[in-house]
Amino acid sequence: HIPVLPLRRGVLFPGHVLPVVATHTEAIHAVEAATKGDKRVFAVSLKDESGQAAKDNFFTMGVITRLSATKHVQGGTSIILQGEKRAYAARYSREDGFFSATVSEVKEMRPIDEDNAAFIALFSETKARARELGKFYEVPDEAIRQVVDANNDPSTFTDQIAGFLDLPVLDKQSLLETLDVEERMRNLLVHLEQRIGIQKAQTKIKSDVQEKLGKRQKEMYLREQLSAIRKELGDEDD
Repeated sequence: HIPVLPLRRGVLFPGHVLPVVATHTEAIHAVEAATKGDKRVFAVSLKDESGQAAKDNFFTMGVITRLSATKHVQGGTSIILQGEKRAYAARYSREDGFFSATVSEVKEMRPIDEDNAAFIALFSETKARARELGKFYEVPDEAIRQVVDANNDPSTFTDQIAGFLDLPVLDKQSLLETLDVEERMRNLLVHLEQRIGIQKAQTKIKSDVQEKLGKRQKEMYLREQLSAIRKELGDEDD
């Protein structure tokens, strides 16, 4: 039974670190209650981000989260969240100025054989696409090595990448709720491919626009040069 921290933007995953600023009353009170106890909250996203924190606006699955740092700032409380474990909320209740939840941890379904050739190929392909997308986003090489190359646990890896991906809340929540690690990785690969496709399309559009602008600027320059030559020769009409 722990305080509920409503997330109005994004979804927190186990093992992921998320800095947030609590500005709404129920979130600030939940943080205050947690700091008086074991510094744990149930971080759960809102179904309607623009709506109010309410029992029917919380998703059922969230993440048991540790508050690794808190600081009072103007207008609220700055918090560093450290996601720990997936959990289901069996019941939400209203406390003194905040919500609390009765939660139970959920277990993932890991692949029966992680040395299976097909799973190894899936893991390798997902890492390659994550690396490629990181390059598009100009993520430093050292960060890519730490998050992608050095992360050899399939569950931790998928959660880390899912946490970093810029996806709609419903898509991220779906990944959070997918307990089958292999299925979650397949779904993550689809999202990575889609984001890479978008980045490639945007790069091509930008290149095409710059090429057209370059041609136009060159034509304008040549026209100005021709006009100047005519003026020098006295051939330009008044």
